[in-house]
Order: sequence, then C-alpha cells, then structure tokens
Amino acid sequence: MKRIKNFYCVDDPGNKKFLYANGELFFRGWFCDSSGNPANKIYAEIGHNVVISKSMHRPDVVDILKEKHNISVSQTTGFRGFITFGTGIKLLKIKAFTNDLKEITLASYIVYSSNKNSHNDVCNESDLASLYDKWVENFETFNSFEKNNLIVLQKALRLKPLISVLMPTYNTPKNYLIEVIDSVINQTYENWQLCISDDNSSEPHVKSILEEYKSKDPRIEVVYRKENGHISRATNSALEIAKGEFSALLDHDDLLPQYAFSCLVYQINQTPNVNLIYSDEDKIDENGVRTNPYFKPDWNYELCLSQNCISHLGVYRTSIIKEIGGFNPDLVGSQDWDMALRFIEKISHSTIKHIPHILYHWRAFENSTALSVDVKPYAVKAGKKTVQNHLKRLKINATVKDGLWQNSQKIEYSIHRKPLVSILIPTKNQLQLISNCIHSLIGLTIYDNFEILILDNGSDDPETIKFFKNITKTHSFIKLVNCSGPFNFSRINNIGVNKAKGEFICFLNDDIEITEPLWLSEMISHALRDHIGAVGAKLIYPQRLVQHSGIITGICGIAGHIYKFFPPERRANQGRAGIVQEMSAVTAACMVTPKVLFLEVNGFNEKDLPVAYNDVDYCLRLIAKGFKIIWTPYAELIHYESISRGYEDVDEQSLMRLKKEQKYVKEKWPEYMKNDPNYNPNLTNVSEDSSYAFPPRLKKFWQ
Repeated sequence: MKRIKNFYCVDDPGNKKFLYANGELFFRGWFCDSSGNPANKIYAEIGHNVVISKSMHRPDVVDILKEKHNISVSQTTGFRGFITFGTGIKLLKIKAFTNDLKEITLASYIVYSSNKNSHNDVCNESDLASLYDKWVENFETFNSFEKNNLIVLQKALRLKPLISVLMPTYNTPKNYLIEVIDSVINQTYENWQLCISDDNSSEPHVKSILEEYKSKDPRIEVVYRKENGHISRATNSALEIAKGEFSALLDHDDLLPQYAFSCLVYQINQTPNVNLIYSDEDKIDENGVRTNPYFKPDWNYELCLSQNCISHLGVYRTSIIKEIGGFNPDLVGSQDWDMALRFIEKISHSTIKHIPHILYHWRAFENSTALSVDVKPYAVKAGKKTVQNHLKRLKINATVKDGLWQNSQKIEYSIHRKPLVSILIPTKNQLQLISNCIHSLIGLTIYDNFEILILDNGSDDPETIKFFKNITKTHSFIKLVNCSGPFNFSRINNIGVNKAKGEFICFLNDDIEITEPLWLSEMISHALRDHIGAVGAKLIYPQRLVQHSGIITGICGIAGHIYKFFPPERRANQGRAGIVQEMSAVTAACMVTPKVLFLEVNGFNEKDLPVAYNDVDYCLRLIAKGFKIIWTPYAELIHYESISRGYEDVDEQSLMRLKKEQKYVKEKWPEYMKNDPNYNPNLTNVSEDSSYAFPPRLKKFWQ
C-alpha cells in the first residue's frame, strides 16, 4: 500500500513547548494529505477533555501547496478551536484523524494555567515548584547513552586537570555522608582528589565510614583534626592537602550530579585561563525531591555584593586560594562569600565563568540554612561584615545595610559631591500627567541640585500651555524646550540633552509620579561610581504591580521587563527582584546617565529607533564600551502607563515602524537576542516572569 504523505502546520500556539493559558486556549492551523484532502477531523486533547475543531478556509495554503508541490488543495484545510481546562499543569495535544483512519499527533505542549486575570497571569511560588518537577523530569535525565557520549567527548579534551574537592565533616548523619561521598566517586570525570577534613566529630560512625572509603579509593584523603575549629579551620585543613590545580567546595551533606566535574573540565578546556567557575544549583530534600533552583546570571559583580551568587558549585584555582590565606575563621557563616570576594580582588573578572547547568544539590532539611537563614542568624551578621570588609579593602566609601530581603545586603554609596542633574520630561497635551509628575518631583525629591526641562512635542491644549507658562515663571530651574514635529522619542530627548546644563541626565516620562524622597539620591549615588553607564529605577503600576525591574534582551521577541506584573514584595528568582545588580538595559522612562557619555556615543538613535528600543540600544552601546548598566530597587516610583493598554501601535504605519525597529535591534545585537548574560538559558524567553524554559536554550555539551 502506498503511504499517504501529510502536510500540516499548527499556527497557534505555534512551535512553543511551554505555554501559559488563562483556563482557555485557542488553537488553529491547517492539514491536508497528498491528495489535497483535509483531515477527517482535527481535535485538541487535554486529559479526557477533547474538543473537535471547526474547519476554515485557508487560501494561503491552497496557493503555497499548488506552487511548491503541485497539489490541488481543498479550500477548507484550515482548522480552529478553543479548549478550556482547569488550573495546574496539563499536557495538550493537537491531533488529526486522517481519511485513511490513522491518528496523528500534530503538536504537543505543556500548558500552565492558574485562571488568573490577564495581568496577574504569572507563576507564583507554588506554581514554580510544580513546574520545576516537570522541568527536572524532562531535561535532567542522564541515561547510559548520554553517559557514553559524554565519556567519548571527554577523552578528546586536551586538558584534564586534577580537581581537589574540599569537604569538611562534623557529625554528619550516616546516610548523608555515604551519599555525598558516593556522589564524588560516581563522577564521570575521574581525575579528582577528595580532601576530607573531619572537625573532631564525636559520632563514631563518621570515622568508620571515612576510613572504609579511604581504604577503597586512594583518591580519598582524610585529615582528622584534634580539636573542633568550625568550618573555616576545617576547610583550611582540607586545603592544606589539596594537590589539584582547581579546588571545588562541597558541604558534607550535599550532592553532586554525576556529570558535575565533566562540565567543569569542559569549561576549563574552553577557557584555559579561567580562575573561578560557578554553576547553577538547587535544593534537595530528605526524600530526594529537588526544589528551588537558582538559575544564575553570568558574572554579575554588583549582584555578588548583595548576595553570594557564586555559592555552589564554586570552583577556584587552588594556588590563588592558598595565596590569599584560605578561609577566615572570624567569618563563620559567610566564609565562602568572604573567600570569594578576596579571591576576585586578585584576578581579572574576565577569568570568572558561569556554567548554566545545575551542578549542585544543596541539602534542605530542618536546621539547614538551605531552608532559612533564621536557623543561623550569625550568618547574616557575618555576611554584612564580609561585604563591608571587601569595600574597605578597595577603599570604597560605602556602608552595608540590611537589604529588602532576608540574607541580602544594601550598599549605600556616599555622595561625595552633588552634581547638577538635568531632568528631561517629554510631553504633549498631558496636563494631568505632567503636572502630577512635576509637582511630586518638586515636592518630594530630597536631592536638591537639579533642573527640569519640559520637552514639549507641540502641545496645543490651552490649559497645558498655561501650565507651562506658570510653572516656568514660578520656578527658575524649570525650562520649556520646543521639540515640535512628528513624535520621535529619540530626537526629542537628544534635543533636550543638548539644551541641558547638568553633568548627569535623568530621562523621565511624564506619567511618572515621585513617591520616594531619596529616589534621585539613590540613582546618583550609583551614577557617580566609576564605569557606571546608566542607572535604572523600579517602576510600579498604581495597582501595586511591577512595571519595570530591568530589561532582559531576547525575551518576548526583542526585550522585555522582567518580573512585570509581579507584586513588588515578591522576591522572585532567589531575591533578584529586590537586589541592586547589573542588567543589559533599563528603561528610559526613568534613567540616569552621564551627559558626556551620552554625547560620546551619539545619544539615542533617532534614525533607526525613533520610538521603540532606543533605550535598549543605548544601554548595549554603553556595555560595548566597557560601562555597566545598574538597576536599583531602592529608587521606586509610580508609573501610570496603562496597565491594560497593550501595544499602542495599532495602525498599519506604526506596526511597520515597529517591525523595522525590531529588525534593526535583532541585526545589530544578535548575541544579546540569543542570550542575555544577566539572565539564564534555563529561564523562559517567551514571557517576562522568569519561569522555566521548556526546553532550556543551552544543552549540556554531550547532548
């Protein structure tokens, strides 16, 4: 029997593997066989819920198949339909029942639904826990085929350095101790040395287990301390016997996946000058269930000052650890963070590499800091001292205070001078917005050395014009700048910068309301620092949902506002939603940047990016010149951008303009479209809620 060839495409939901839906999902596409006949029926299936689609005309398919395959196709090859379902994680399949009585799966999707309204349809913490189970099940398998493939590729690697594993022990529970040692022994990379330092354990099973393993494997070496000196001294004892070129830190009750060291050595071969490597990590409970992953960014120094984002798995060049004196006994609870900061003071930051794979499972159980730092409050105090000592060594005048979240820090940089700041506010006929913006700015802002330039894009409303006259007459530091002509955000702001007298420029939308008196002081305190190109703020909708917490490139097509529509108090992604950090871009709705730097890079691109993405492009050009983009949650303002507006580009001309701008950004910054270094390939690029990517955008090297 001749096999019938089928032609089909699922247009919606498309080629995504993971979807969000609000209890209802639209699907559509087309199907025909080699004779041009439509399917007997097309249906969507979620569990026992099956919905048969309706047929629809697809003249585009008729033309294409006629041209490419010389097939005369029925006009009704198209299909469409809606399927409804409850909350939770579901498997959706789009299927066809063909005319030769065969069932074909056209597409499969993992669908998450919480039945929330469209603006709150973001994963909450409990949703993420369920999704992570599914993520692990789908993408963290390591079968015999993959293992064999890894071993073959590993043999071809040129560099095969010895990795010393520093593991202090103290009265470790029997089963945990056996499991952690086995996780080292079972590594697919075999050139390692396990340096165990027992800190005078009183439980007899500890020495018994260590001696048994030591007798079986010569790669395991054990030092028995005569007195209990706590974790720093114990780790230093392990460091003394380390012979490897690199040393990995391993707690006595945690676990490593089999391929952890293979990934490290692969990275070393890719970047032989590397001095510090860190990976993503997650927690594992007493039942072996993995939870709470930390998918980290590439090296982000500003983030590392607020939290120990290196943590596990951290691997360091051994000679440098020994050079800086190992671990500080006076900072127990923060000894790894302290060592890491002293370590990076000795190296170029370009020799720090991040492996975006989970290479460490941090044991989470009762009385573990993996669950809560409340268990060890001394760790919080030690963390603040750790960062303060680091800043003091670098001669940076700043004070470390408690951050917004538990176990995070806020660094207050002293403002040693108060430069003039020019606040640029583009507007047109928006009396209520502009008056609210300016009055709140004048009434609340503590930083007192600024001028305001109202960039008027051709207002003709009499009341607005009257307001301009009155406000500029009563306040000498407020000036009106004529920026008439077709709306071009880039051009308007470029005109404003050329008129500005300030050393720093603050771009500010007219729909911003100042609510925090220290907002400008906070932003200027960062802008005054060396190598800072731009500083962005945390913007909140009046409904108390996040509008801007920094921009991630490559998500939602070009770029998106991470954590958008989150409640401001939600920590998100291990607290990153409330921590000062480097970003690839921040919005010009509220951005501070040095005027001289803005002019040096020729300002906003008014030719190619008149309306959209000009702030993204500007920030990326600053990064290319070696400057940092900083986002701070401590400058929080209200943004009255319509929460339900969606795209304002509804007319055809505006949509054409937007597509041209998108094309320009994609072609100019292709690497940032593929991967934002301040994000993670294990996090989604189809929404702004930093949930998990299905699948990850970066495979492990043997896959």
